[in-house]
This record gives sequence, structure tokens and C-alpha cells, in this order.
Amino acid sequence: MSQKEKTVKIIDDYFEIDWLNYIAKLFKHEYIWAPSNNVAPSTPGYPKSHGGQYFLGSQLYKRQNLNSIKYGANGPEFSEQFIDPFNCFVKQHEESTLNFLDQIQLNCYFKDLPSEGAYHADNFGDPELKIMILLLSENGIYEKKWGGSFYYKDEENKEVEVPFKHGRLICFKGGVIHKAHPFNITNVPRYSIRWSYRSY
Repeated sequence: MSQKEKTVKIIDDYFEIDWLNYIAKLFKHEYIWAPSNNVAPSTPGYPKSHGGQYFLGSQLYKRQNLNSIKYGANGPEFSEQFIDPFNCFVKQHEESTLNFLDQIQLNCYFKDLPSEGAYHADNFGDPELKIMILLLSENGIYEKKWGGSFYYKDEENKEVEVPFKHGRLICFKGGVIHKAHPFNITNVPRYSIRWSYRSY
């Protein structure tokens, strides 16, 4: 895999803080979390962590084909509030004018879930897929000592840590091996939204 394919881009302060806090509040008070249908198995060659990485979460949006979209249990109306932010982002950050949203996944990660995080590649490491992850904390409150970092393997297979920050965007290709850690304090959720898409 080339260095270009494995590049990870960090973008801070892209979304308005009021929207970030609204979404975090929505996740806390209105969204019903369940065991995720997107358990990330350990990637071969990397140590397993209780067999994989376990989240609470949901797939909100999945493109079945060019003309068919499958929405999560909360329905299209709930899912669509996450589509406009994606469209704004790719309009400003992608050279291509043809960007197809493939999936939207919500994740909620706690210290007490049976995993510290396992290295994996999203969507079986599809290098044509682009990933955008938004990090969120409850009520926008976060202290550095809580941890919750994102980690990935660089071109030399060295571990790189990206510290947690409320509202931080992490962008990379589908082939990048990565993992996430929960906060290290009990009963405080670490939220994330993952958009995956393709550019033509």
C-alpha cells in the first residue's frame, strides 16, 4: 500500500460547536443504543483483544446499490440529519464532484465493554473507500487524563496516537489499520460517527 493511501488527516473545529453539542445531547438522551452490528474483528497479524472490538452502535445508512438505500431502525428522518454535514465536508475537501456516501455508522464506547480496542481495517480494508470519523464526548466535556485516543499504523507499521478531542475529524483510506480506546473512567461514553464514501 502506498504512502498516499495510508495518509491520515486530522481536522479540528470544522463543525460548529452548537451542532456538535446538539448531536452529543441527542445521543445521550434520545438515541437508544444497542450492541453494534459493526463489531470490528481483529486484523490478522495483530493481537486479538477478546476476539474483536465491541461497541454499542447502529448503522444508520447503507447504500445497497446506486438506486437503493437501507436506513437503520430509527428511519430516514433520523439518518438524514447526518447527511448534510457529510455533503458540506466533501464539497469543501474533495476535488471530485462525484462522491457517493456508502455508510453512516454510530458508535458508543465505554471502558467497561469487553475490549480495549483491536486493530482492524474498515470494510475489509477496501482501499477505494474513504473514511471520515467524528469524535464526540458527552455534553462536549472532556479532560485529557481520560484518554480515548485513536491509533493507527503508519507506512512503517509504527503506532501513531491521535489524542481525543471533541469535534475532531479523522480522515483516511479504508486500507488504514486503526483502533480506538474508550475513556478510562467508568460510565462516560466516547461517541463517534463514521461516514464512509467513494469518490469518482
